[in-house]
Amino acid sequence: MREARELSNWDQTASLMALLVNINSPKNARKMTAIDFHPYRKTQRRKADAEGDITNLKILLRGDADG
Repeated sequence: MREARELSNWDQTASLMALLVNINSPKNARKMTAIDFHPYRKTQRRKADAEGDITNLKILLRGDADG
């Protein structure tokens, strides 16, 4: 019970910290999330989006690879 409450409190605190950083940072800065500040959820950080070929996405959305 204590651990769940502590996690819940950290969820709220980390969300507020991310909000404050995002409000006060330049527009072109990387947007922070609550996971970036949460001491218990450090292993759940998001990975950077992979850049690459979007041919498979085009096929999925349109049904053809040529456009």
